[in-house]
Amino acid sequence: VNSRTAQEMRAARLAIPGRSRTNGVQPVSRLPSEVLSYIFRLCALDSRPSIAIYRHALDLTCRKLGSGWLDLTQVCRAWRSVALSYQGLWSCINVSTRMGEAWARRFLIRSGATPLHMVIGGSLMNQYDDYPAWTKSFIQNNLQRARQLTIERFAYLEDILLDDIVSRVTGLQSLSLSFSGHRDINGHPRAGELISAPSLRNVQLRNLSCDFSTLSWPNLIKLSVVHAQV
Repeated sequence: VNSRTAQEMRAARLAIPGRSRTNGVQPVSRLPSEVLSYIFRLCALDSRPSIAIYRHALDLTCRKLGSGWLDLTQVCRAWRSVALSYQGLWSCINVSTRMGEAWARRFLIRSGATPLHMVIGGSLMNQYDDYPAWTKSFIQNNLQRARQLTIERFAYLEDILLDDIVSRVTGLQSLSLSFSGHRDINGHPRAGELISAPSLRNVQLRNLSCDFSTLSWPNLIKLSVVHAQV
C-alpha cells in the first residue's frame, strides 16, 4: 500500500465518527428498532436477493449478484445492527444451488428459532444440473420448522420428501407449488401427503393436477388454482 492510499484510508476512518453523528440526528434515526424491523421485513418480502448467470462465447461465465434487501445492512451501522439482530428478517431461505450452501446456512443461523419460509427451485436453481446432496439434507433437516414452503421445480417434490413427510409438515401453514409446465401429482404419494398437511391455511397451485376429492383442509382460508386440472 503506497503512502497516498494509506492517507486516504486513514482519512476515511477518521470521517466515520462524523458520519455516524450526522446519521444519528436524521429523522429516520429516531424510529424505534421495532418500526425499522417491520420496514425491513416489508423490503425483504418485495426484494429478495438473486443471482443471474450469463454465458458468453469461449465458455466464459459471468455471475451478477442482486443483493436485494441486503442493501439495507450497508446503509449505516444502526441499520446494520437492527437488521442483523432481527431474526425474522432472515427466516425466508432460498435453497439455491447458485447461491450455495454457505449462503443458506448463514440465513439459517441468523434466523434463530423463528419459523421458516423455504423457497426451493425457480430461477435460483441451475436449470439442467442435478442439485447437490447438501440441498436435500438441508431441506429434510429443517422442513419441520417451515411454516411456508414454496416449490418451483417438479423434480423436487418426490426427491426431497421423506417417507415420514406427514410428521414433518404438521406446522406448515402456507404451500405454493408453481411449475413452468403442467404436472400431475396423482401417483406421487409423498407429494399428496405434503399437499394434505393438516394445518394448511393458504394453498397456491399452478400447472398442477391432483384429485381434490381426497383432500381435507379443515383450516383452509385461501385456495388459488391456476392452469390446473382437478
